[in-house]
Amino acid sequence: MDLPDITYITQTAREKHENLKAAIPNIALVQESITVTDKDNITSIIKSFKQGEKFRMEAEITSKLNQGKKAITIYDGTDYWTISSGVKTRLSEDMKKKIQTTAERKWWDLLPDGAEIKGIEKIDESECYLIAPGKVSPPKVEKNSINRLWIDKEKLMLRKVESIGLKGEIYIMVISDFRTIKDNIEIPFKVMTYKDNKLVSTVTTKSCEINNGGFPSKYFDANAEQDINIKEVIKELFD
Repeated sequence: MDLPDITYITQTAREKHENLKAAIPNIALVQESITVTDKDNITSIIKSFKQGEKFRMEAEITSKLNQGKKAITIYDGTDYWTISSGVKTRLSEDMKKKIQTTAERKWWDLLPDGAEIKGIEKIDESECYLIAPGKVSPPKVEKNSINRLWIDKEKLMLRKVESIGLKGEIYIMVISDFRTIKDNIEIPFKVMTYKDNKLVSTVTTKSCEINNGGFPSKYFDANAEQDINIKEVIKELFD
């Protein structure tokens, strides 16, 4: 079986991503996050708004443990702010760089050293490129290390990733439930993470709204901090 060069599919994926950013400059998501712990399942509702480079995220815990606790993160195009319990904090430049680096990482930024396309495997009936290190054995793990990735052959989107923890534990993240949100553009509505084959978290997208007109500037102004009601947002933007 002839397999494409990894450079070709990463370059093609980058181009598709840039086209997506241009087609969807503004987006609002409501997601439910469930984290499994030994004591309790922690459920949070996450509302996020992205407009160009600006970003706002509200996370509120709805489970019994820490119920009602809310945290807001805002990026106003220059600085990152966190707001919790009425306290507003501007993050340091070092923290800002760390957040931006993490937020901007795409699957091609996660490739292990010497990554190669090893073959094709199916995930939910979709053919995927299996990408893994070129060496027979991965190098010694000094920090969380990406070991293998599965990339949808047609969409060139991440479907599954395997990483190795500091203590040798195996983490698997499975991305699924892809839905069309505009024209032929799809995004995943579910992400499930496993640790040594045990489910530890699930993130499910409950709603997705695209607004090419843009959101009010106050959403990205830490000085005008307020709780954003998603129903009011949709009514204001689309009525």
